Amino acid sequence: MGIEQEGSIAFRLRHLDPDWATNNKPYRFNTVESGPIRAWAMKNPDGTVEFHVTGPLKSEIVLDGKMPKVDQNGLHVVITWSRDNVQLYLNAKPTGVTRLPPPKKGPADA
Repeated sequence: MGIEQEGSIAFRLRHLDPDWATNNKPYRFNTVESGPIRAWAMKNPDGTVEFHVTGPLKSEIVLDGKMPKVDQNGLHVVITWSRDNVQLYLNAKPTGVTRLPPPKKGPADA
């Protein structure tokens, strides 16, 4: 089993604007890459954040959550995935789980 089927990626979001996490401006953050995995984030004006991850599970995964309070270290993001689900952690707190449908059986699997 490779990282495309099960793994994780971790990164921090920070911005030069001191109130970036609480203001009503949108921010798109640079792409983070780790091997075949790519992730980028967007802080929305409504106080939510969204994460786009490509590479795992041969698809693009989009996760979102409410922006938690951040300090000078920024927002710590961890995304984990397996064949069953994708989990988002913001500042070490579970924020959401996306359950994945079971793989479709093809003619050879019947």
